[in-house]
Amino acid sequence: MRALLEILYVVLPFACVAAVPASSGPGAAARRLVMGVALYQAILLVVGLGLGSLGRLRPAWTAAAHAVALMSLVWCAQRHQRQARRRRPLHVGAVLRTRRGLALAALACGIVLSFAAQLAADGLRGTRHLDGLIYHVPRALAWAGQGSFTPWPTPTWQQIGLPVAGDVILGTRVFLGLGWAGVALVCAWITAGAIAAVHAIGIEFGLGRSRAALAALLFASFPAVGLRVWAWNTDVCAAFPLLAAALLVLRIPRTRGGASVGGPAAVAAAVGLAAMSITCKPTLAVIAAFGAASAAVRLRARWREPAIAGAAVLAALAGGAVILASYWPIHRAFGDFAGGALGRAHGVRGAGEAMRSVAAALAHWTLEPLGYAPPGMRGWLAGLVDRVYGPLGVLEPRFEVARVAWEPLASPDTGRTGFATVLAVPALVVLLPRRTRALAAGAAAITFLATAAPIYPQPWSGRFTIPLLGGLALLWVAPKAVARGRRRWIPIGVAAVCAVGLIATTVYYSAIEPRRDLSRAAFHYLEAEERARLAAVLDGEPLCLVGGGANEVLLAGPARPFALRYLTCPTGTATMLRPGEREGCNAVAVVHLGRDRVPTGSALPAPSPPGACPPVELASLRARFAARGWSVLAQNTNVDVWVRGAAGAH
Repeated sequence: MRALLEILYVVLPFACVAAVPASSGPGAAARRLVMGVALYQAILLVVGLGLGSLGRLRPAWTAAAHAVALMSLVWCAQRHQRQARRRRPLHVGAVLRTRRGLALAALACGIVLSFAAQLAADGLRGTRHLDGLIYHVPRALAWAGQGSFTPWPTPTWQQIGLPVAGDVILGTRVFLGLGWAGVALVCAWITAGAIAAVHAIGIEFGLGRSRAALAALLFASFPAVGLRVWAWNTDVCAAFPLLAAALLVLRIPRTRGGASVGGPAAVAAAVGLAAMSITCKPTLAVIAAFGAASAAVRLRARWREPAIAGAAVLAALAGGAVILASYWPIHRAFGDFAGGALGRAHGVRGAGEAMRSVAAALAHWTLEPLGYAPPGMRGWLAGLVDRVYGPLGVLEPRFEVARVAWEPLASPDTGRTGFATVLAVPALVVLLPRRTRALAAGAAAITFLATAAPIYPQPWSGRFTIPLLGGLALLWVAPKAVARGRRRWIPIGVAAVCAVGLIATTVYYSAIEPRRDLSRAAFHYLEAEERARLAAVLDGEPLCLVGGGANEVLLAGPARPFALRYLTCPTGTATMLRPGEREGCNAVAVVHLGRDRVPTGSALPAPSPPGACPPVELASLRARFAARGWSVLAQNTNVDVWVRGAAGAH
């Protein structure tokens, strides 16, 4: 059965791409990939939101829904295959005969190898992404365990005031019952769709195949894009629909007599894609609104057509319903859409703080190339942080951002563009044709302000700038001054440097960094052999759990061979029923993280005030287990696992 689920998980995205009708002309393959990935993301979103809202987010229901979708896609693909005309093949040999073609091929190979290394590492170990381990994976595991988006009873609720759509899309493997090792495959498909969208948009702007391909490769080499394939990257889930919607809008003719693709279906799809972006990230709502206004101006001659206007209105209503479905579980848990005091309160407070955020984001982006200095030569970065960010006021304790986090570093969490610094943007804008300079500068400024200003100063805001990074990549190849003669090697050189940085950083994080097995020590808690022994002892029963955080849901590890049952302080009381006195607990994990006292609290959605549930003394808890005849199955600096009788003796 597991093999069939694995096949279903792997084959579905291919079927989505195959179900999209083939087109002709430059960029046809890229457009088909974009629309196929958009269809794939929409299916994952609708299936996940629908089943979770109905309380049916179980492996059997998820597999059945995916099987129905796969059969429908195969039927559509067969119809298109019979009706398709024979296309002219792409002559790769002709491309490789030129030095520029060889350079692009080498860049593509390097980026593909980087992506493959990330996929392999994720498939073998599961994600090592900090945010993924802190709250993305725990959310998906909890939803899969209970079949719905109902708040799970953990004593503390850590940074999960996010809309559920992004985790619903990326958590598909978890919902199929396959665990969370290998979830990067979905992220890789969506990232590939975003890269293809940049290429197709470049074609629509008249850049030609080679320049558009170079822009796509440059975009792929940016750390916020190419270095986050193995991260639980909800940011690309939100950004890709916007890029796909922009491509659709560019393809819709301005007038009814246009020869390009257009009509009510394209308008409805563009509106739906913009809504899908907001279901994943509220931070992109301003960019979506700006894009909608730009599209309305561009297509103003077509709004008089009843079919166009009606399609836009219906798509907006449907998109609004999906957005509400994504945000409603958060409102139900916390009473608001921001996650309450325990959620992600990242919004700025006033115009002054917004300007600080903008200045800090610009400084962080500009200084990022310094992050590629070898580790032994970074001693001076701390002083640089104080000199640059101190006067901006973003190092104040109220922002809760450590100084070291502001140091320039090519990482999945804080990287933007690698060596493609924004200092070159003014020169690139000046090199554009006069009629497009103001438009390009205005769009870049609005997009940058929309991503930087609403969020309080933090170095992680670069992850939200993916739509802007697509525009920056196109800007590097758009001026004709860098497309002729020897100057055409300037953007190729920039892309090559970024690609080398991407490959080197991937090697560091996949080969060197894992020697310090932080993910297991801090989040997995147990060795694989200990999990196997524990699963045998439990024999299908849940593992009872005492702990003070939301990360304990990862105790079962990537394969998730057993479920968890939290022992929490009952709501409205100040005492916790002692572990070992609970019926149905044959094994109890005490997550103490090396502390003498294990914090407890009441189950949400009614979190206890501080002190309402006293912590449990670890020494007395151990003595109580031993006195009742329980034995230790596993014990380390983070967790004790006790089982009834002598089953755990070793």
